[in-house]
Amino acid sequence: MVISTLATFALYCPRCSKLELHDVSCFKLKMAESHILRCSCGQVQAAVTSACHHQYILSIPCASCNTNHVVCLDSRRFLGSGADSANKLTKIYCPVENLELGFAGKRDSIEFFMNEHRQEVERLAREMYKNEYSEYDESIENPQVMLDVLNRVHDIAETGQVHCRCGSGAIEAMIMPECIELYCRSCGAQMAIPAVSEHDLETVRSLESIELIPSYYSKRKQ
Repeated sequence: MVISTLATFALYCPRCSKLELHDVSCFKLKMAESHILRCSCGQVQAAVTSACHHQYILSIPCASCNTNHVVCLDSRRFLGSGADSANKLTKIYCPVENLELGFAGKRDSIEFFMNEHRQEVERLAREMYKNEYSEYDESIENPQVMLDVLNRVHDIAETGQVHCRCGSGAIEAMIMPECIELYCRSCGAQMAIPAVSEHDLETVRSLESIELIPSYYSKRKQ
């Protein structure tokens, strides 16, 4: 009998609208107080803690109702042996708005579900994004271009190619009415990526990497 010890949590990110997959070792989780699940865009999505045998506590901030949900998960529902367990997913919901926040299960099962229900997954991701940034909807010049540019920046970040010349990869993103501002948490370097027109979108799509330059580097060149 083969029992999987790797759980995957797939959570919708309210900042960049992606469905981010997190692989967590059940063994390592038992040795730590908690494990932070962070999207590649920098957003903290949840914290997972081992409560007791087969039990895990997921604390997940919800952009839909602006509260922090605490969910108890039984790993035996989605981890185990046999063909039946391979197809099991545990869906995670906001009990207030009845909005799907993500899934827990085996990676192959989650990826199969995502491929089979891609349109629904994309709709839920956009819904999470709208809930988080609804206060900015009227001020954002072109919401669709903004979302597409943000997704492209996220894709580049997933490959590890969003970084600062100071050597840090700790980059945060902030949505502004006409651009996405990137900020280096180590040295304070900033970069604004325009997100208004189709030209802005094509420009960021052509990028393979994004490098922030600290102000002291700029002064040296002058």
